[in-house]
Amino acid sequence: MMLMVVACDRHNVQPLIHSLVTYTDKDASGEWCLKGVKDAEADTMVVRPDRYQRITADSRFITCTKLEDGVEMQWVYQLNGDFVGQFEHFTHWTAGCDYYLGVNYTKRFYYFPKTDTSVWASQIYEEEKADSILFLLVDDKWKAFTYNGDLINDTIINLTTPNQ
Repeated sequence: MMLMVVACDRHNVQPLIHSLVTYTDKDASGEWCLKGVKDAEADTMVVRPDRYQRITADSRFITCTKLEDGVEMQWVYQLNGDFVGQFEHFTHWTAGCDYYLGVNYTKRFYYFPKTDTSVWASQIYEEEKADSILFLLVDDKWKAFTYNGDLINDTIINLTTPNQ
């Protein structure tokens, strides 16, 4: 289930997920609507208010979206407020597997819930015959993962023409 807030009434509080709520406020000048996330039970801020156009959440991540130089960007946080990354695209894949993919200009972020594994990769190699294996270039070293996040091999040598 995904909930979303887009309104901008002063101090508007809307449930997001679990005890997390979104709230809106104006900046000091009163010109900009700021949206943030707080834990209503603990009365603590989780995501600092900013000019987010919308905020969504699922059972693992909070995604805050805003325009940057005309491009819609997504700031992704764990539910406890820890920053994961800034992406041009962030999505949860569940067709035949379960993982999250965040893409920015230079890297891809993979999160595999089953193994609670996070991986930042600079390149990906796709092999038609290995459709259940994900080859990722991590810290200048090729690693092979299943789509569940299990590390199969971290010393792949014969990958010479990776696809980006």
